[in-house]
Amino acid sequence: MTILKVILIAIAAMLGFSSADIVVYTSAGYKLTLVNDDINFQQDTRQRCIDTFFATMPAMCNRFNNAACSRDVRVTIDPKYDAVAYASGNAIVISANWLRNNPQDTDVMTHECMHIVQSYPGGAPGWLVEGIADYARWKFGRNNLAANWRLPDFDRNQH
Repeated sequence: MTILKVILIAIAAMLGFSSADIVVYTSAGYKLTLVNDDINFQQDTRQRCIDTFFATMPAMCNRFNNAACSRDVRVTIDPKYDAVAYASGNAIVISANWLRNNPQDTDVMTHECMHIVQSYPGGAPGWLVEGIADYARWKFGRNNLAANWRLPDFDRNQH
């Protein structure tokens, strides 16, 4: 990134304008609006996130909740968000810092997309909601091995 671009982004931010890079991608009836608020977001990580969305979202919708599944999802890469990620409605927020420090962990997208597929009205136990999303990541994930992610080993005493 050039120094001029950084200066222009800083001036725009001071004037209240967003420096977000917003791109809409569509494929096979699915729409991904990617809002990138991180000027340092790596292109290869971005492309893996996009590829992961279009590979896993349709597969999970078809398998679990095809009739009610949202096919229009907004994903924001947020440098101010300090946890990993969350989904709400048809929107996902992913920590830019998480992706910067864990660039192979693009299946965080798979996990969060499963929450959109679930689209529970509320009241479902957290362990069930998260457990199903982890199962979907395990089943449909594309890069879990490289991200060093796996389901925990079964423990008869865990609850």
